[in-house]
Amino acid sequence: MESKSIFKNNDLKLELQENNREIMLQWSGESREREPGAFLTPIFDDVLSLNMQKRKKIVMDFRQLEFMNSSTVTPIIRLIEKVRNGENEILILYQRNADWQELCFSALNVFITKDRRIDIQGI
Repeated sequence: MESKSIFKNNDLKLELQENNREIMLQWSGESREREPGAFLTPIFDDVLSLNMQKRKKIVMDFRQLEFMNSSTVTPIIRLIEKVRNGENEILILYQRNADWQELCFSALNVFITKDRRIDIQGI
């Protein structure tokens, strides 16, 4: 069974899709808010809740995101911390050939776990 929800905040769009194996959050547009947590945290909480109920991997795909300010990183780190403290799995995908994405997401490699329950991949 597949389901889809779309969330928009100014130039940022998040598309939440669920299939038999995973819960995917596809990012596109630009995240320029000074306090993006007000928009992102409720969505992340819903994703974690879904994940706990259904035991599916969370996939956050940033490859279509055009810009993300440093304020956006904080709610993402909070989500990773929540995953790390539970039994959840998360995979973060980004564009390796986009310099700003490589810089931002490679810095998050410190969160990768040995069992790859938390994984960050540049594609």
